[in-house]
Amino acid sequence: MRTWMLPLIVVGLVLPGSLGMLIAGPGLGLAIGELCAVVVVVAAAMQRFDGPIEVARSADGRSHVLVATASAIDEPQLLEEVLAACGDRDADLLILVPARAGTLSHWTSDLGPGRQRAQVALVHSIAALAAAGLDARGKVGDADLLQAIEDALRSFPADRVVLVTEDRARVRGQSRAAAELRRRLDVPLTQLAGSR
Repeated sequence: MRTWMLPLIVVGLVLPGSLGMLIAGPGLGLAIGELCAVVVVVAAAMQRFDGPIEVARSADGRSHVLVATASAIDEPQLLEEVLAACGDRDADLLILVPARAGTLSHWTSDLGPGRQRAQVALVHSIAALAAAGLDARGKVGDADLLQAIEDALRSFPADRVVLVTEDRARVRGQSRAAAELRRRLDVPLTQLAGSR
């Protein structure tokens, strides 16, 4: 937050309520003050951090690739595309699967089924990569794809990111995430389309 914003927020909260109290009494002043507070809270809740995504750095000389996918990478064609996007077969691979929850599960904070689906997709992906001769590790991330990638990159020193999106209703949201990743990432991003 910029240094000048906090005093501006305080003035925006105090001044309208104070003027309302001076003009029409305490009732209107309190109502205006409450309305200003609601506006500030809603505006703050809608804000998203828009700075560059920081990526951990590595000094080991190896190539590091983060592969983010919403579903298992177990189809032969998709597996070949992921292998081609990774480039180096000796690269350090981290497979990231967001723990997406359904709408009802999200509102009830029941993340168990989403985490379980993500873990199954993760196991299938790592097994398919191992069968293709690659050593990969994995983790389940946040339900929000962009947040999951940002969290993983804080500790994983990726040289490139491979994003596997789905060919169904969630593609629009994943395409927005891909566009934001391209804008905020300092490492190359490859987007592949899965078939689920």
